[in-house]
Amino acid sequence: LMTRLGSADTPVMISLDNCQWMDDQSIRILRRVAQSEASYQLLVLSSRINEGQSSRVRNAAKLDSHISIGPLDSESIRRLSESMAGALPAEVVQVVQDYAEGSPFMAAAVLRGMVESSVLVSDKDYWVLDRDKLQHFQTASDAGDVLAGRLESLPPKAREFMNAAAVIGSEFTLDAIVELSQIDLSQSFEMLADIRRQRMLWSKPDGSYAFAHDKIREAVLHELAPDLKRQMHGRIGEYFAKNDPERTYDLAYHFDAAGMHREALPYALTAATKARDEFSLGSARSQLMIAVRAFHVSDQATRHLVESMMSEVLMLLGEYDEAERWLTEAARSATTDQDDALIATRQGELAFKRGDKVEAVGFYESALKRLNQPICNNRLQLFVNLSVEIIAQAVHTMAPRL
Repeated sequence: LMTRLGSADTPVMISLDNCQWMDDQSIRILRRVAQSEASYQLLVLSSRINEGQSSRVRNAAKLDSHISIGPLDSESIRRLSESMAGALPAEVVQVVQDYAEGSPFMAAAVLRGMVESSVLVSDKDYWVLDRDKLQHFQTASDAGDVLAGRLESLPPKAREFMNAAAVIGSEFTLDAIVELSQIDLSQSFEMLADIRRQRMLWSKPDGSYAFAHDKIREAVLHELAPDLKRQMHGRIGEYFAKNDPERTYDLAYHFDAAGMHREALPYALTAATKARDEFSLGSARSQLMIAVRAFHVSDQATRHLVESMMSEVLMLLGEYDEAERWLTEAARSATTDQDDALIATRQGELAFKRGDKVEAVGFYESALKRLNQPICNNRLQLFVNLSVEIIAQAVHTMAPRL
């Protein structure tokens, strides 16, 4: 679909934001789009440098040009601040510049924090600076402390709302908030409106909500007591299990974060299988690690399944040393000849990928022996065995009921 968009009469620009969070499947699609002969397309990608999948995205996209945007300089921070609030005292601008460290989001957050804490007070056409409060405001060690201070200024119920939202994830729905926070729906609407006015959350077209920036969610989670956080993860996991059991990725994550490994295990296996089938190998690996943390409540067959899947995923990721370690574990936990043969076959594949053909042949022959299949030691044997297989396949094709 994307490769066929655009024509001479109607050229198309495709803009993709936050590309550092792309999964493996999205990167494959991006590679196909970048390699296509789409003469009337302009593909614009934006991502944060050296974060997440940014380097893989750059390699996949084969960019014609690259623009690196660094932190804003002091003059740009000053202009941004004054575009929001008008003329500001020089001391205020300096504080914003110091805490923002070139980040436009943090500059806006620090400036709002100064207004909310009454460091800056509006007096008709200009701002009045309270220097005593400014001195207290400057005791914050960094911008994260400023964000935490903004959160502390929220009413207790609004803090509970934000706590629930942060535990659920970077995106959430109001019904999940109501369930987790036990705040009634009418109150939740009021709080949501107030928090949105403070630019901490925003609404999305699909009716869900999201944090305005990851740093806000990080600040909320940082202030939550570990025991309370685990309890909340468990409650939202139970809510999703009852009301939306198809959210296997989220269910595995929340139950794992709650320490409820037995509950997390089946969802992690389902999510890992789905991710592997979709070639989202990073997601598959994350879900399998959740399953690994549930080994103490797993039987041997489940452990073998996880170890086998992990070795396959790591081989596809090109992490051969780690794949070898998991194959060794899987060989120990195998309970049937078929399991042994599959692991031996995969070990042969790994040896072949590393260029050791002799070792690969040894593993493949070992797999055949475990399945009681003959091993061809000369060309005559090979010819006879191939002939038998060809005849058998031909008979099954002509008379499938035999």
